[in-house]
Amino acid sequence: MGIVTKLELPCDAMTGIMKVVAAGLVLFLAACGGSKSTTGSTGKVSAIEAMGVTPPDSPWEEMSVADKEFYMIGKVNPIMKELFSAHDAEEFADFDCVDCHGEEMRELDFKMPAPSMYIVPPEGTPGHRGMMSTFPEEVKFMQETVTPAMGKLLLGSRPSLTGVGAPASVQPLFPKGSPMTWVITRLCRDCVDKSCVDVCPVECIYEYKGDDSEAFPNQLYIQPEECIDCGACEPECPWEAIYEDASVPEVFEEDTPLNAKMMENQDDFEVPVNEGTDQPTPEQVAENKAKWNLTA
Repeated sequence: MGIVTKLELPCDAMTGIMKVVAAGLVLFLAACGGSKSTTGSTGKVSAIEAMGVTPPDSPWEEMSVADKEFYMIGKVNPIMKELFSAHDAEEFADFDCVDCHGEEMRELDFKMPAPSMYIVPPEGTPGHRGMMSTFPEEVKFMQETVTPAMGKLLLGSRPSLTGVGAPASVQPLFPKGSPMTWVITRLCRDCVDKSCVDVCPVECIYEYKGDDSEAFPNQLYIQPEECIDCGACEPECPWEAIYEDASVPEVFEEDTPLNAKMMENQDDFEVPVNEGTDQPTPEQVAENKAKWNLTA
């Protein structure tokens, strides 16, 4: 707690930001066992009740880097910890800055969204529907609790949830999943229906635009580090070419590393636009599977 004695500032010399930090430190000390004012049956000090979900005294965009850091540590972090813990006490028992900013937060100057996070797609879009179908509670929590709170803490008002125009720090975010969760197999080759692209919430489905067609055949590819395992793409593929990585048929086992290989040549790939194609008949789907030696 040396920071308190190190500052040695009289109260009237403290800025509004510093007072917030002081309040946060008092809150922290009280929670650690000192004399405390409690709320609720848990006996814990409520950061929300103690400091309020209110904006800083100075507009966020006019604050210095040091004042922003003080404000985030002294007010935003304890309030966010309380909200996340109320949502899932076990998952966020050790909630801290890294949960939102990622492990490389200092190297990136705390810029948002962090590499470990996606911005939740705008409501009403195929991507948003795909994410909601798999992670409804998490997305709802981010949109209805976290985003409004961050908007009030930084801007003084609830930001729009359209996904457009608001700073990344107050847009609803979502953590990326484990690498390589879904794979587009060779059943897509030369068929290339792009319906899956429309429903991908994070735009992780790509098309090869380079010249080496032997290395990267004419099909779509899933970027493994960007996939969040929502599974929205699988039912949209009329050629039934998409599999969860653990369920890829043995005859297509080379397609998993092929999807991952695209990361080494990312500049030669781009997210395609679905211009629409004729849907295959069941007979054509069966013939395509037979062509690639896939048996039922």
